[in-house]
Amino acid sequence: MSRTPYIDESRHTLRRHGKARTCAGVHSTVSADTIDPLHHVTDGAKFSALVTDMRRRGWTGRPLLVYRTASGYQAWSGSHRLAAARVVGLSVPVYCLNPDGKPLTTGQPCSVMRDTARLKLLRQIGDPYAVQLMEREIAAKVKK
Repeated sequence: MSRTPYIDESRHTLRRHGKARTCAGVHSTVSADTIDPLHHVTDGAKFSALVTDMRRRGWTGRPLLVYRTASGYQAWSGSHRLAAARVVGLSVPVYCLNPDGKPLTTGQPCSVMRDTARLKLLRQIGDPYAVQLMEREIAAKVKK
């Protein structure tokens, strides 16, 4: 029997060793135009492939990590996927880290934070679902 933690998205919990932990964030689907990207498109080939895939299959894969701001949302992951969704006109599945709108204390703008620094902050916040999403984001970049 595996002891690896897994995400139960239907119940919004993380299961570890048979025990469920509730996550603080909230899943939703929002217009791509309400999300500020972490950075602009840096890989044209990746962006083009995502646009083609999203036109054919829609959004697939993990939601974007975002946090609520006064004007909408700020992305913490998925800038290329977000840009492609805008071109195609898709709504975007998100996991909002601060559904209450309270600011996240980072000490620096998230646009200059490395993925590993954002992961460290998520571990400090203590949201296991957000941690796993960020770990998957980092693993996807390393795999390429």
